Amino acid sequence: MVSVVGERIWTRKGIDLKIRSLWGICILAALGRNSALKLNFEMALNNGATIEEIFQVAAYAGFPAAWDALIKLEDLLGEIAQDD
Repeated sequence: MVSVVGERIWTRKGIDLKIRSLWGICILAALGRNSALKLNFEMALNNGATIEEIFQVAAYAGFPAAWDALIKLEDLLGEIAQDD
């Protein structure tokens, strides 16, 4: 599974990694896959997404799903702040 996602999907040409990351956040939030959100938030930030962009795309998942997702984002940002 990891090789399919990591080697085939994420390395395809045509869509930059930032956009792929933002799409992933929206889809994961909509599906309620909160365990995978932390990794995808980290990837999105590393791929150049801003907090504002992440907040905006999470909202497209619907308010309840976005709320859950943004709680995970807040947790991650707290961890990042503690590391700095």
